[in-house]
Amino acid sequence: MSSTATALSALGAQILQADLDDPVSLTHSLASAHAVFLVTDFWSCPDPAGSREKQQAMRALGILAQSPVLEHLILSSLPSIRDISGGKYTNVVHFDGKAEVVRWLEETYEGLWKKTTVLWVGSYMQLWKQFPVAFGPEKTEEGVWRLRSTFNEDTKLPLVDVSDTGKAVRGILEKSIKVMKKTVGLVGEDNISVTEQLILWGKSVGAEVDYIQISEQEDMERAKQTTGFDEYLLRDLVEVKLAFRNYEGKLVHGEGIVQAKDVCVASHEPELKTNKK
Repeated sequence: MSSTATALSALGAQILQADLDDPVSLTHSLASAHAVFLVTDFWSCPDPAGSREKQQAMRALGILAQSPVLEHLILSSLPSIRDISGGKYTNVVHFDGKAEVVRWLEETYEGLWKKTTVLWVGSYMQLWKQFPVAFGPEKTEEGVWRLRSTFNEDTKLPLVDVSDTGKAVRGILEKSIKVMKKTVGLVGEDNISVTEQLILWGKSVGAEVDYIQISEQEDMERAKQTTGFDEYLLRDLVEVKLAFRNYEGKLVHGEGIVQAKDVCVASHEPELKTNKK
């Protein structure tokens, strides 16, 4: 068991192990669950169509659809870049695959969909650590930390500290029926630009920073030289940044999307707010 699981066990939690590729272990682990937060991870099993991640999600959803005790499913997902861009960007597999699963769930399991809340998590502030070459600044020979990206200097990103996910999930569970068949967006209340983020980071660590905007082709070549990723993964990472730049404010936000800040409020709050264009 991981150290986190061990700590939870010490607090009295029952720890079960399951494999998203194994129906038997999934059935066993989900059998008595009254609430489930389902997260699949494209980056642990990537393929050009996102097929394995989608199969994992559909396998778990098929089991949950048969559960006699499930009361609430929270499904971690993302918006469709293909749809938002009107078909301009079609290679952001790790977004579009999750969106396809939500559509499939709604069309296939009406009963389970009625118990479901979809959670969209914004751009992790931790992305610089997770993918430093693709998203983070690099130290030059002169000692300057330089960020190169296709973003405009004033592109504002819907950032979030990924550690706040648990708070959002708890808020969704507490709201229960009020957020079923709805999508909750977890993003910071104030979006900041790419350069503002870089400057704040530089001040916090005492580093000199600067920003250079590069072309799509330059971004592709840089990622190819430094990551060793297959072509489809390179296209994914390049196009997701272009989508956030060119469709600013339409990703993770949107009409009808409940914001997590309105979910994680006192339980006496009577109504939920949704974004309107």
